[in-house]
Amino acid sequence: MNFPPDEADAEPDPIEEVAMDWLLERDEGFAPGRAAEYEAWRRRDARHAAAVERLEQTWSRLEELAQPAGEVPRVARAGSSLRPSRRLVLWPALAAAAAMVLAFGWWRAGAGNLHAQYATSPGAVQRILLPDGSVVTLNGESAAEVDYAGDQRGVRLGRGEAHFDVARDPARPFVVTAGGISVRAVGTAFNVRVATAAVEVVVASGLVRVTAPEKGLAQPRPGLTPTPLLEKGDRVVVPRTGIEALPAVTRLDPEQLREALAWQQERLVFADTPLREVVDQFNRRNVLQVRFGDEQLGTRLVGGTFAANNVEAFVSLLERGGDLTAERRGEREIILRRVR
Repeated sequence: MNFPPDEADAEPDPIEEVAMDWLLERDEGFAPGRAAEYEAWRRRDARHAAAVERLEQTWSRLEELAQPAGEVPRVARAGSSLRPSRRLVLWPALAAAAAMVLAFGWWRAGAGNLHAQYATSPGAVQRILLPDGSVVTLNGESAAEVDYAGDQRGVRLGRGEAHFDVARDPARPFVVTAGGISVRAVGTAFNVRVATAAVEVVVASGLVRVTAPEKGLAQPRPGLTPTPLLEKGDRVVVPRTGIEALPAVTRLDPEQLREALAWQQERLVFADTPLREVVDQFNRRNVLQVRFGDEQLGTRLVGGTFAANNVEAFVSLLERGGDLTAERRGEREIILRRVR
């Protein structure tokens, strides 16, 4: 594919220049204090965060394209001595890839069809802009398959959690399938989480309808009554096995709704939430994993606002209670136990 000269040979704008410097420094490992300076710069202006996200997504696409089929993508870490050469190689590649992604997106949007797969690692939250303007936000350790074809927009959530902000298009319903249920919407926002035993749907705005189970992307199996239309604050948890009818819908108060959707932000908010669920939220966002040496600890109720990427601080707060101890195993695991 040949790119127009003004796209393939484009120079980065000043914000993207700075964003790239930060990303290269982050890949090499921040010096003490630099991580906080990076976060302050990124939060200072919405354009800064947008530039970082554009570069990360484009680099992720390049890694996927370069990875042999069937292999798990690996992130290369460059040493400081390689930084100048990597920069010279990285920017032209990103510029060309951005032009390619842009052209591909417009072609897909015009055709109305798209088929793509996405997956995130622990700690990674990825936002995906779809051709119709809808946005899918994947939580850590999640996987989704997008299938836009004909008069329907479909997403299959294979594992994990995702938030869907759906662009309104009455002629093309937006259908999410996950764990044997189907969530149908036209223009709305809702959250779907696939757990081992159940699938949870929470509506952030608009209206959706849940049916279960289903054969294909949009055809619910006959014989089961779908839920009534769910509206903002409604929550339904559907068992993945042995289902004969959809369970009752519960209504979340504003604080509970914020808690259910807080994973998309950099802070986690909990109000009388079982510790098992809190730990699951931290584990989805971090390489450092928290385990239970005493399973009964999982029922303890926890409340508060926490930095999503600071597991150590959260565990330290738990230890201050005096009846819980944390055993640190290397750099990737913490075991929680009750004090005997």
